[in-house]
Amino acid sequence: MDALSAGDPQRIGDYWLAGRIAHRALSSDGRTLVSVSEAGVNVYDVHTGKRTGGWAGLRMKDGTPQEPALNKSGRLLALIIGSELGVWDLASGRQLVRRSLSERGQFGVTWGEHESILTVMYQGDIVYLLDVATGKQFGKALYAEGGTMPWQAPLVDPTGEHLLLAGGRFDELALPGWTPERRLAPCRTHRDVAAFTPDGKTVACAAATIALVDAATGRELKRGDDDWACDICSKSTARLRFSQDGDYLAAFAERELRVWKVADRQQILTYRAEDELTDVRFDADGRTLRYLYDNMVISLDLAPRADATHVRKGVAKLSPEGRWAAMEDPDQNRLGLWDLRARKEVATFPLGEFGAWGFDRTGTRMLVADITSVRLIDLATRKKLWQISTPHTDTNNPERADFSQDGKTITLTLQPSTQEGDFRLLVLDTAGGRLLRTFSSQIDGGPYTPDGRLASTFGRFIDPTAGKPVDAAFDVVRGASAVAVSGQGRLAFSAGPAGRIAMWTAKGPDLLTPVLRGTTGEIEELAFSPKGDLLASVTREGILQIWDVNTMRRLGGAFNLHGSQITSLAFSPDDSTVYAADWGSVYKIPIGAERIVQDVCRRAGHPLSPADWAALLKDVPYRDICPAGQP
Repeated sequence: MDALSAGDPQRIGDYWLAGRIAHRALSSDGRTLVSVSEAGVNVYDVHTGKRTGGWAGLRMKDGTPQEPALNKSGRLLALIIGSELGVWDLASGRQLVRRSLSERGQFGVTWGEHESILTVMYQGDIVYLLDVATGKQFGKALYAEGGTMPWQAPLVDPTGEHLLLAGGRFDELALPGWTPERRLAPCRTHRDVAAFTPDGKTVACAAATIALVDAATGRELKRGDDDWACDICSKSTARLRFSQDGDYLAAFAERELRVWKVADRQQILTYRAEDELTDVRFDADGRTLRYLYDNMVISLDLAPRADATHVRKGVAKLSPEGRWAAMEDPDQNRLGLWDLRARKEVATFPLGEFGAWGFDRTGTRMLVADITSVRLIDLATRKKLWQISTPHTDTNNPERADFSQDGKTITLTLQPSTQEGDFRLLVLDTAGGRLLRTFSSQIDGGPYTPDGRLASTFGRFIDPTAGKPVDAAFDVVRGASAVAVSGQGRLAFSAGPAGRIAMWTAKGPDLLTPVLRGTTGEIEELAFSPKGDLLASVTREGILQIWDVNTMRRLGGAFNLHGSQITSLAFSPDDSTVYAADWGSVYKIPIGAERIVQDVCRRAGHPLSPADWAALLKDVPYRDICPAGQP
């Protein structure tokens, strides 16, 4: 599963079902499974697989139970058995409703979002609505005189005042008066399936695209001009489900499952199940999705495999070993310094227009430059070591800051303020901020090589002592969008929009083959590990890959950060973790074997049992990989 880990696939056993046919239903929070047969009802805790309730015998006329239906809270169970309708309190087994129907078969029941209103149907059309709490029956058939019936089950809203009918058409009725309404206009063009958020404030309705609609005003809640596409929502079997907090939306049809983040409409999961999906539900924990098919409940962990520290939204740069993150806050004209170990902002610094900043290799100092001044900050004390005025701001603006590998000098690259201008490079002494050299250049600066040159994204080295490009050059297609230099003297450059990475030695330079080819998409950021044996790359779409520099091969599969706009990468000192900073978060991604094992055990929530292991890793001998006391 792309960027997801499958957790706890659980096969639920039934006490009453030996040799019998059973039907099952998941509660709306995905934590309870109900199984019904002629012999009785069984209730299970999905996480543990243990039976927590139920009763033998349904005390109804002879007949085979149809699909069970649970109400929103999971407290009420509705069933049609033969020619009778029954409703039970699931906790006590007490029968609350017993009603005769006109005939066997062709009848069905469904709960909407209201706690006590049950819809009774015959051959897909409504027979009546029943409020189980009051015993009141109301409504009537809608399509008895012909016309195309909606193919979705009727949906009563959380207030019990409105009924929605979707599927090839979209109808609305006010309850209990059965009066036609036209409140949700956007749903008339997104008419194939609908769902409410748990709080009832928003409706999602969909066809080829999805629309979010304010349930009170009927106004569509748009985000930008892009359509929210859904490739399965027009199928007659399609269903929509919101997570308990409304942050995620799932669509499922037949074997296909899709999940999006609601805030940015970003699709985070495309999944094909082993068989046709009976139901899909989100756990209240906000990160677990469960689906039901046959006698199996499968849990999927939607939380990113990367731990995230949420920081201010803005362009971010990481210190080389992932201790610090400096985040621009353009609205407040400042730069925030975050201690990622403590997960908090520890200092802020003024930052004017055209800000540029960077860390030294040891992560102990940070240069901050804008159109007014250049400052060197001691990160331990957060105090300013020195400050100078930014020169040449009439023609150039700060673009990037690079420390030499020995930390004795800094090159500040100033980009031209007009298309006709040249870059200007300032070489500063880190001890006191003295301007050692300044020179004009037709190409920009870049990171220092071990021998003191600058590696420009334009495919040339620059000698900061002489103030000009040196003769040696390396081939970079149309300029590189990302460049990195290792302490061992290797260079990595993005090589065009197809996601290729070219590797060179600083001496020579000599091209190392083969060219690295991974996930398609232009590379945005590159970073070497402290030992220089690993390289991390990330595309514009947030696809992260790790490369073995010595063998020139990719390690493992690609890691999908789902559209995150990564602006900086860094490795931990022991190479076991990669840090990736985007617009508002810093992700911590384990790549070392021990860290991955720890992460698996933590996310599973319990040590992996032989049964868990067999379900996940059928062909691998069982090992107890979770350390004692973890998780």
